[in-house]
Amino acid sequence: MKNLLFIIVTVLLPNIHFAQCAGNAGTDKIICVSHLGTDTAQIGGNYLDWGTPPYTFSWLAFEQVQVGNTTFTFTASSFLSDSTLLNPVVNDAFDFDSVEFVLRIIDFNNISCFDTVRVRFSRFVSGLSFLTHFILPGDSVLLSGPLNIWGGTGSYNLLWYPNNGLTDSTNSPVWAKPTETTFYSLRITDEVGCLAHDVDFQRVFISGLGMEENESELSVYPNPARERFYVNHVSEVGELEIWDMEGRLVKNVRNLNWGISVEDLPTGMYVVILKTPEGPKALKIQIQQD
Repeated sequence: MKNLLFIIVTVLLPNIHFAQCAGNAGTDKIICVSHLGTDTAQIGGNYLDWGTPPYTFSWLAFEQVQVGNTTFTFTASSFLSDSTLLNPVVNDAFDFDSVEFVLRIIDFNNISCFDTVRVRFSRFVSGLSFLTHFILPGDSVLLSGPLNIWGGTGSYNLLWYPNNGLTDSTNSPVWAKPTETTFYSLRITDEVGCLAHDVDFQRVFISGLGMEENESELSVYPNPARERFYVNHVSEVGELEIWDMEGRLVKNVRNLNWGISVEDLPTGMYVVILKTPEGPKALKIQIQQD
């Protein structure tokens, strides 16, 4: 009689699960979002020890955004590479700070098991000011400027590199006394390792006062220049830039074979940046308009 009752209950109620459900949606995650886009990360567990295989997986999510009078609805398939995999990739964030995903696992006997995981998106951006400095050999310059950091998780960590003549590469502002022309980058990360910026931030050119011509070295002539000037060993230079003494780029020239016209530049002192395979070389030139 007991066996018959068990058979009747099993037939009439096929979705009853008498053992502990062990579905695993994995641990909560934080995914970085920056100007470069959204990082990718997998969610979901890596084991199943309940029910009867084979299993069917489905991820569920429900998020809404109101824009004016229009409501936009996002489901799991909006965020995941494949909402039917145990370990899908989260590849989009839209404008959400976090999304809760529900993993539903169904075994061969149509028994369901659920587990949840929350994904937070660390939105981390910065509007760094790009500055150019010209100093004499042995001088120092203060690397500063507004960092304009928004978002992120927790406190920020700063790292200037390369560490060429810096008093403290983990602080801002910082004094720099480079021994050669150096392009400094600033890496800003938050507590979970999300990156806001990692590009050339401040460029420090070391230039000499004198413009004595040396036939064995790169130089510009005539100096002062009026209508145009030339570069000796021009085959060694890919292109050049002309900067005024306030750090503004006023001219960029790629074809140097016929000289560089400066008729459109007002009288004053300028810095010429020669771009060579060995790196940039900075020289000063006086432009004199009659």
